Amino acid sequence: QAWFRKTLAGWQKKGWPLNHSSFYLDFLQGKKSYDCTAWGNPLRNVFGWQKPCYLMAEAGYAKNYQELLDTTDWSKFGHKSGNPKCANCMVHVGFEPTAVNDTFDHPWEALKSNFGWGQDNGPDDQSGNGKIPRSTEKLIKLPGIGRYTAGAIASIAYGENAPVLDGNVMGGVIVALTALYSSRMLLVNKRDRHWQELASLALLGWALLWWFGTGTLEALDRAPENTHLHFLLLFYSANFVAMTDVAHRFLWPTLSRTTQAILPMMLIMAFAYLGQLDHLFVGMWSPVWIAAIAAYVWTLYARRNEHDGNEAIMHGGGAGFLAALLAYEFHWQVDQVVSNSVWPVTAGLFVLSAAAFAYTNEKARSMWPFSENFVAYHQASAGLVATNLLLLIVVCMQSPGNPSPLPYIPILNPFDILSIVGLAVAWFVSQATPAGSAWRSAAESRTLLKVLGGIAFVLSTFAVVRGVHHFAGVPWDQRDLMSSVGVQSTLSIYWALLGLSGMVLGTRKANRGVWIVGAALMGIVVLKLFVIDLGNSGTLARIVSFLGVGTMLLVVGYFSPVPPKQPDRS
Repeated sequence: QAWFRKTLAGWQKKGWPLNHSSFYLDFLQGKKSYDCTAWGNPLRNVFGWQKPCYLMAEAGYAKNYQELLDTTDWSKFGHKSGNPKCANCMVHVGFEPTAVNDTFDHPWEALKSNFGWGQDNGPDDQSGNGKIPRSTEKLIKLPGIGRYTAGAIASIAYGENAPVLDGNVMGGVIVALTALYSSRMLLVNKRDRHWQELASLALLGWALLWWFGTGTLEALDRAPENTHLHFLLLFYSANFVAMTDVAHRFLWPTLSRTTQAILPMMLIMAFAYLGQLDHLFVGMWSPVWIAAIAAYVWTLYARRNEHDGNEAIMHGGGAGFLAALLAYEFHWQVDQVVSNSVWPVTAGLFVLSAAAFAYTNEKARSMWPFSENFVAYHQASAGLVATNLLLLIVVCMQSPGNPSPLPYIPILNPFDILSIVGLAVAWFVSQATPAGSAWRSAAESRTLLKVLGGIAFVLSTFAVVRGVHHFAGVPWDQRDLMSSVGVQSTLSIYWALLGLSGMVLGTRKANRGVWIVGAALMGIVVLKLFVIDLGNSGTLARIVSFLGVGTMLLVVGYFSPVPPKQPDRS
């Protein structure tokens, strides 16, 4: 205890963030006399609930907590028991619960202990008698005491006329509520004056500026610095819910339209989170973002019968934002578990594909909000699909997709699966195009099919190169890949097979367009043979490439003559 008295002397003034109750720290210093409450912090492991505490297992184990309480002879343990093993014990698992019980029994004494009032070298009321000051001015001078706490202690404990609420807050609230009431009255009591509506709008903006400004400054001033963003997001979300309710109750369309700002608010807060934190759903504060999303959904639901032209932005933009938010969170969470960057990227991109599919499937179309705003959600899905495929192409260019610790298997590897899923979802979304939309004409004219075909060609080419990289050991570097005999020969044969397939299919289906695409690809292969393969390849690789492509050209000439032009239907 002497060592604790010396070490912990004046710990309150030193600002040490000790994770113990102040009464327990007093007990360590010999200022309090406690006995053990071992059942307050019991130990549970694979054997069960250890009796009586984690330092001793003399009484065996209990199957559950109730059995621990009922079958343990607690009189045999603790200082008063006379048990020699407990004589010098001061461990927190037994004595911290006792200190906590004492704290609830004597809250004012605990407050004084926490701030070091009335203790050795503690603050006093400048008279040297070691008592808590009674005036607000002197209370504020104590460490850890602000205006609110000082006002609360002076007014509640000593009955003095001290303000508990900050005057600045009261002023901001009064200005905001006065402006809000004036804005409402100008709309209700119209006197055919053209300026009333404009003045009402200006007062509403003034009210919201004061309300949100006051709340923001108060949160930044009162909340701990590392919780500022959490409190701000919670404050904003709660107020948007309140505004939505007030607008609905009082039939206030102008106020209802302002609630649409909840979406840009969430976007700004998301960027603020990423600027200060690693991700959004941070530990115990994860429910804050869940509450914000719930507030956004509630705002959409409350405005479901209002049509002011912004439904597409609110629904479609929100759907895209939520998908991006979840994709980033999944990416971050997986990145904490594995050291390989391929799996976090896979998780994030898969979420984008899953969201695009979820927004446009048949079940979603029969439920709110998708049923009433399907065009908006379809556009959001199309944007997610495009973003997903674009990011996938960029990722495939930069990374060979090593699935460590799993082995690389063609088709059954992260990037190949992402490619297949992404193209499948893109095709699904294109087929779910609502009638009358701009996407419908593109879908019917096969423009989207051609675009998807081009993307599939690019992604499959990357898949072929990845396979050569993993199985032949070619370094994933542009120069090495370009100069690799294996890569170039494999690409020539693969592209030639695609060209051959296109020309045969075009002939069989009498589709001149498909045949021309296949022929063009064969032409590119022939050009590649002379420009790249001929210069880089050795004798054997050159022979294989030329014989393979030449054989395919002979097959094309025999089985796939160019289809005739279709007659003009006009």
